Order: sequence, then C-alpha cells, then structure tokens
Amino acid sequence: MVSATTRMSGGTRSGAGHGRGRGHGRGNGRGDGHEENVDLPPPPSMVQLMAMYEANRADNLRLLERIERNTAQRHEEQVGIRSFIRLTPPVFSYSTEPLDADYWLRTIERKLEVAHAAQADWVNFATYHLEGAAGSWWENFLLMQPAGHVVTWPEFKAAFRAYHIPEGLMDEKREEFLKLQQGSGSICDYQGHFYRLACYAPEETDTRTARDRWEPQVEGVMRTAVSFPH
Repeated sequence: MVSATTRMSGGTRSGAGHGRGRGHGRGNGRGDGHEENVDLPPPPSMVQLMAMYEANRADNLRLLERIERNTAQRHEEQVGIRSFIRLTPPVFSYSTEPLDADYWLRTIERKLEVAHAAQADWVNFATYHLEGAAGSWWENFLLMQPAGHVVTWPEFKAAFRAYHIPEGLMDEKREEFLKLQQGSGSICDYQGHFYRLACYAPEETDTRTARDRWEPQVEGVMRTAVSFPH
C-alpha cells in the first residue's frame, strides 16, 4: 500500500509538473500571437500627404538652386580671355570725343558681366583691348603703382575716366548741348546732335522738368518735318 501510494503521489507530482510545462508553453504561444496583432498607425490623410509633397518640392527647389549657383560659380572660374574675346569687345586707342571713351568703357563692362568673368580678371581683360595711345597710358599708369599693388576695377574706371574723359571737355560738350539749335541743318542732323550731346548733360534730360523743357523743341522740329502745305 505504501509503495502504491508513493507511485501515485509521484505520478501526480510528475503530471503536475508536466501540466505546468504545457501551460507555460501555451502561454508563450499566446504571447507570440499577441505581438503579431499589434495595432498599426493609421495611413496619412490627404492633407498630410499634400504637406509632405510640398515640403519635398521645396527641398528639391532649394537643391536645384544650390546646384545652379555652384554651376554658375564654376563657370565663372573657368572663363578665360579666349572666351571673352568671342564676345568681340571693342578696342580703344584714342579719340577726341570723350563719348567714345565712355562708350568703350560701358560696352566692355557690359560684356564682362555677360561673360560671367571673375571680378579679379576684369582689369586684365579690359586693358587687353587698349591699344595705341590708350595702351601706352595704361602701361605708364601701372609703372606709377606701388610694387605688388593690384589695380581693382573701380580704380581702373576712375583713372580711365579722369584721363580720357576730362571734366573740362565734358563741360564744353554740355555747353554745346545747351546752345544746340537746328539752324540750317536737316532735321535728322539736329536729332542726331541732340541725342549725342544729351549724354554729356544727363542732369538736363533725366528729370521730368528737364524733359518738359526740351520736348517742345524736339516735337516742334518733328511737326515741321511732317507738316504739309494747305
């Protein structure tokens, strides 16, 4: 009896232990299934999608702008004298008309901007197109500079204007403009002189009051040109 009881007790303990093992295993199985069924976040709304699209679009635009700036900067660094010459900049040597020197300077500056030349190269590119008396002036100007000094574009412009477009000559042209009359010349000649000399007196033509002063005279000449006898 004792032996049977012991076997039964052992069997009971063994079964209980086995039951606990099976229960633990089933618990793990339920745990795995619970993890697989975790709730996912809801999909983004249309408003959120549009906001994301606009944000990506803005980022792409900024990236393109950065690429364009870098490309333009590299292009500027690569512009050489040969590329600039292809724009056929004018050559200046000498002229008794200060407007010719002014025209050359303005044209050169505009072509330097169009070519995207580096600012450090502007003086070299421009003075490459000075010949004759103007070229000699530039060489003498450089000799008077301190050793190692690099002439900047503003310095060059100021020196060029001071030598080739003197104030005294500009004043003479301004007086010639103020005293301009048609006289016995043709209307086309008068108009040509008017617009050519007007460049020497911008203060006389830039404002509304100044234009009111000159327009009747010019229009009167034009009316005379197109009037017919009755």
